Amino acid sequence: MQARVDAESLRPRIARVRATLEAELARGNDGIELGRLHARLLDEVLGEHFAAACASLGMSPARAPVVLAAAGSYGRGAMALRSDVDVRLLAFAQASLARALADAILYPL
Repeated sequence: MQARVDAESLRPRIARVRATLEAELARGNDGIELGRLHARLLDEVLGEHFAAACASLGMSPARAPVVLAAAGSYGRGAMALRSDVDVRLLAFAQASLARALADAILYPL
């Protein structure tokens, strides 16, 4: 079975992240802690997305020629509720495979 890597599979997960954050904000939780929670939740979603992109190309995430890294406020763990999600892809080997994996990761986003 091929892993699903598309925008439609990401939308419900991102919606759950936003709903969780909005509920925590409504409870009056601290903005700094919410920024950290936002980054942790996105780590989970993007980690699953990265793994699915790797699986779609028949590779293990641990053996991928690309690393997905958080940048900006996401990388600092200080994200506002509607912050952009800044990521950086670092390719270090196998240019054609790295390009295919980058496409599988980025286009659905």
